[in-house]
Parts: sequence; structure tokens; C-alpha cells
Amino acid sequence: MNNLVNFLKQSDIFYQFTPTQLELVANLCQEVVFNVGEVVFQENSGSKELYVIAQGEVDILIHRNASGDNDKKRNCGSPTSPGSIFW
Repeated sequence: MNNLVNFLKQSDIFYQFTPTQLELVANLCQEVVFNVGEVVFQENSGSKELYVIAQGEVDILIHRNASGDNDKKRNCGSPTSPGSIFW
């Protein structure tokens, strides 16, 4: 559990949490592994999850108009910057 607490503390969203608060958050966490090319969730879909990237990278596709044309790809994490967050 200490490794997870240390990892969470490095993340921008949790860096000011107390050790007790980090322990509480860590107790709610579960590790999920996704394969290359797997969709984590679709834009505008409902979700109660918050993802913190521990290893790897995620591409986020944002539709700029209703037809889905002119998609914009944004990189949200990399192997050298663990702790990136998306939801």
C-alpha cells in the first residue's frame, strides 16, 4: 500500500493530501490494465472513474463538431511522466 500512496502523492491532483487522506484514496483504488488500441471510454459517456496513468500512455480523441470530422488527438501521459490523470 505504501507504494501506491507514494505514487498518488506524486500526482498533481493528490500532492497536497495528508498521509491519512492518501491512505483513504489508496484504499479505493484498483489497478486496471488496458491493451494497446483498447478504448477506455467514449467521449461524453457517463463514468464514475478517475484514471491515473502508472505506466504507458493514452491518446485522447476529442470531436470538434457534431459530425465527428476534424478530430483532435491529444497525448495525455507517457512512460516518462507517470501520474497523468484523466476522467
